[in-house]
Amino acid sequence: MDSIAQDGVWINALNPTALIQLLALEDLAVTALELVPWQNRLYLHCTPTAPVAACSDCRTASFQVHQYHRRTVRDLPWGPWACLLQLTRRRFWCARCARPFTAYEHDVGKTNIYAMVGSS
Repeated sequence: MDSIAQDGVWINALNPTALIQLLALEDLAVTALELVPWQNRLYLHCTPTAPVAACSDCRTASFQVHQYHRRTVRDLPWGPWACLLQLTRRRFWCARCARPFTAYEHDVGKTNIYAMVGSS
């Protein structure tokens, strides 16, 4: 009869690196946790880690960030709290196309309002 494995993984909830591993956020970094008790919400502030993005039209790599903006995406609840990802979205400038484009990280695309991170 096999016994239950005794070796587990201890994760410090205050360590953003541990949260990245736990939540399988390979292309994103958790920069802050914000618990809002009166709303029963937990916000995970995330920012992309890749310094470059490929243009959606010509696939040319771009390092030049044109603009930043924030986007809130709902995720599954974490205990009694509704969990929301606050994503920093970046728009890059494509020199080849001479226009800006938005870099989409992970499975959170243009129209998703729910996170599907790590679901593949």
